[in-house]
Amino acid sequence: ARGFSVGVFGAYSIDGGNIEDSIDEKRYQESIHNYPYITKSEYDTVIIPGSGFFAMYQFSNGLFIRAGAEYNRLVSGGDVAKSVYDTQAGAMINYNYKIDYEAFSWPVLFGFSLSPDKGRTSFYLAAGVITSLVKIERNTEIYNTDTMTHVPYNSENDTIISGFAGVIGAEKKILWNISIMLEYAFYRCEENRKESGKYYTMNTYEYTERYGLPRQQARIGLKYSF
Repeated sequence: ARGFSVGVFGAYSIDGGNIEDSIDEKRYQESIHNYPYITKSEYDTVIIPGSGFFAMYQFSNGLFIRAGAEYNRLVSGGDVAKSVYDTQAGAMINYNYKIDYEAFSWPVLFGFSLSPDKGRTSFYLAAGVITSLVKIERNTEIYNTDTMTHVPYNSENDTIISGFAGVIGAEKKILWNISIMLEYAFYRCEENRKESGKYYTMNTYEYTERYGLPRQQARIGLKYSF
């Protein structure tokens, strides 16, 4: 039916995107001399939940426009501890990584919905553009057991990026004008940037940071139609 509606949802990232890729690199990447023997690797499952709200206007022909705000945060999996025996250095090297990630997003979607039972159940799909503010903080400690040298690397950066977002979903009216929603969301919103960080608190180093949103999410939410 034609008219305005508002909704809220919770989300779970099926594919954490570039931040999950980056954490996996820390788990399995080779040592600085490329001759590693990984003797220990400790980490938790990557979990990136999210939430959001939206406002939507649906036209009588089934077309609709939807805009809102979303938030995603890494709550598990960002801490990685690894010990590597480096044959070239002839020493055990301990790595400790801590990665914090959060993202604020503002999607604008255009879509089409179809109801086979006069509005009680609807199926819909939408696509559009999304703008995101992505924040990443990295703290790395490297300890060489032979030379007993301890090197901390720290960086904190954020950037605004834009990309593509899409949603496929279904909703079922459960009470008055309230509907329950199930959605699958997908994003293509990633970008590489040159950044700098600090080690020993005074010296700087440069590296490439990849910013982005989770690539796939499962969602459940509620919608109220006016």
